[in-house]
Amino acid sequence: MTSDPLRVELFKVTGKRRQGAKKPIKRRLQRSLRNELARASERMRIDHEPNADDVHEARKAIRRVRAWLRWSKDRRKPDLVALDAELKAARTRLSSLRDAGSSLETIDRIRRRLPTAKLRLEMRHWREALAASAKDQIRGFAGGLGQQRLAQRLHAATSELKQGGRIGRGQVSRATLRSLARARQAALAIDGRRSASLRHAARRAIRLLSLQLVQARALGIDLVDEQTARRIDRLAKALGAENDLAVLSRRARRGPIPRSADLCRWIDEERQRLIERNDRLAQRFDAECAALDR
Repeated sequence: MTSDPLRVELFKVTGKRRQGAKKPIKRRLQRSLRNELARASERMRIDHEPNADDVHEARKAIRRVRAWLRWSKDRRKPDLVALDAELKAARTRLSSLRDAGSSLETIDRIRRRLPTAKLRLEMRHWREALAASAKDQIRGFAGGLGQQRLAQRLHAATSELKQGGRIGRGQVSRATLRSLARARQAALAIDGRRSASLRHAARRAIRLLSLQLVQARALGIDLVDEQTARRIDRLAKALGAENDLAVLSRRARRGPIPRSADLCRWIDEERQRLIERNDRLAQRFDAECAALDR
């Protein structure tokens, strides 16, 4: 029976253990999971009024935990399924608070490129309205039932994280290899396609891979070389920036006060430029995977 060349190549690399990485992988991963949940809980504790940074950082911490839990052999058992459901619900709530803040960052990133003073003025007024809305959302959440429920969810998740499931070097390698295959397939699927939902799904797959590669390296397992890992992270972030523009485009057309046709058209043109650039990055990612196959 012939073995998969990519699998062979990755397992050659995973055979290396980083110097000083002596604790079992399971214990080190459990500590990382607990630390991430502790950071999220600290930012969302009920006696603290969270701000936009708290929402963003708590959301990122939960995303990392969910990515690393997928390594476990027991991830389909009821306790870990319930834990993931709690974390997903918490992240969904944080995402709803994060959306306006994400659009503000997108506006700040692109508004200097607007071609006319009229469009820049319109964008400035829109940003002011979005900033006020974002503050109102977080203010309404802080200290209320929503924050209490979120704090309870995070506390419950921390309590449920007792064992984290069975996990070892081979399991980390195999699970991340599956993530690599899915990310490669997703990158191929978006080539030349404009569908925001399709491209967002590709972003999720590639971001999951990037998160797992970072933590695998921290655990002493080098699945790909550092340059390839950086390129995967760059692709995930580039697809994130593209998705932010897709969200901004929807806001411009369907918000409480629709934006002008000229501004909507310019945002769509910016997104199209990013799509073309990201397709090239995705093709390069696929080519690097193909090189490992040889």
